[in-house]
Amino acid sequence: VSNKSHKMIGQSLFISLVVLALIGVVISNISPSDAHGYWIFLLVVFAGTAIYCGRKQASMDGENMGGLVLKQVIHWGAALVAILCVYTLLHTGRINYEEAGLIMLLILALATFLAGIQVGWRFYVLGTLLALTTVVAAYIEQFMWVILLVAVAIIAVTFYWSKHKMTE
Repeated sequence: VSNKSHKMIGQSLFISLVVLALIGVVISNISPSDAHGYWIFLLVVFAGTAIYCGRKQASMDGENMGGLVLKQVIHWGAALVAILCVYTLLHTGRINYEEAGLIMLLILALATFLAGIQVGWRFYVLGTLLALTTVVAAYIEQFMWVILLVAVAIIAVTFYWSKHKMTE
């Protein structure tokens, strides 16, 4: 796969992850009790995407695929354990569904941001977007328009950045 096509695949995956995350925010907003399974599904999708995107970075760093996969499985596995702990808090009545959704989004944001260390800058950006979404959702009742505008801006900037980098 050429460098240009690798960048386009990375950009397409990034946009897909942003859209999937926004769908999760909508589900959490509309039906918080149904969102928890989606967040676990999304964590698995993010993990798989991180492993896929991290292949090139691992080869550039001289790391074998086995090392990358092991580190990512541990990383995302820890995030899954944290989400399962949130379920425990939810089922014991310590927190409600809305709070649980925000906490799970925050866990996903942190795991995504930290995956950027091995996977690349898009995961830093995506983790930051998810963290901002959590904060905005906590403060603004009708927050989806704000998040949508920020997400579109981030996608546009990353698309421009990727395109600019591809022509160099």
